Amino acid sequence: MKPGKTLVVRSLFSLILLLSGLWVFNLNAPAAKASYFDDVYNGIKSFSEVPVQINELQESYDKATQQLQDTQSTLETYRQQSEELAAQNEQLSEQNRQLAATVQTLEAASEAREATSHKLRVMLYTALGLFAGYFVFKRVVRVMLRK
Repeated sequence: MKPGKTLVVRSLFSLILLLSGLWVFNLNAPAAKASYFDDVYNGIKSFSEVPVQINELQESYDKATQQLQDTQSTLETYRQQSEELAAQNEQLSEQNRQLAATVQTLEAASEAREATSHKLRVMLYTALGLFAGYFVFKRVVRVMLRK
C-alpha cells in the first residue's frame, strides 16, 4: 500500500473507533429532548395557571387585610376600654381619698363629742357633789353649833 493510503485508512480507522467509543459512552447518558411543541405547551400551560395563582394570592391578601383590620379594630376597642378603665380608676381613687378625708373628719368630730360629753359629765357630777356637800356641810355645822 501506498503511504498516503495507509494514512487515510488509519485516519478512517481512528475516526470509526472514536465515533464508536462516543456512541458506547453516550448510551448511558440521558437523551436530550428538543421538543419545541412541548416547551410551547408547557409555557402556555404555566402562563394559563398564572391568573389562578394571582387570584389565590389576591384572596389570601384580602383575607390577611381583613384579619389585620379586625385585629386593629379589636386593638382599638381594647385601647378605648383600657382608657375608660383608667379614667374610672382615677375617679375611684379620688372618691376613695374624699371618703378617707370624710371618715377622718367624722372620727375627729366623734372624738370631740366624746371629749365634750366627758367634760359635761365631770362638771355635772362635780356640781351635784358640791350641791350635796353644801347641804351635808350645813347640817354638820348646825349639829356642831347645837352642841
